[in-house]
Amino acid sequence: MSSPPYSVLNLFESPRGYLVEIARMPRTSPESEWVWIERRRATTLQPLDSGEGLAFEEGILRLDGRQGELRWSNGRSEALVRRAPQALPPPLRGLLELHLT
Repeated sequence: MSSPPYSVLNLFESPRGYLVEIARMPRTSPESEWVWIERRRATTLQPLDSGEGLAFEEGILRLDGRQGELRWSNGRSEALVRRAPQALPPPLRGLLELHLT
């Protein structure tokens, strides 16, 4: 089995899903991507050049060590807890790989 075309840099879990920071492989730039994964859907967050840290079209991400918050532009909020990168459940890892291809 070949290695995935990405590396998981950070993984955060919430009651509704997972937020994954990935780097595409081979890594040609220092930029990473953030992907929100729910039961049957993966969405790449689209960054904004706001100068406000981690701002995306879909919402604002605030990180504080082992926890964080993703506040969606529709007002919904996700409380996030950092997990080990390998802790992404296999079915969701498969969904992520499918999303990235």
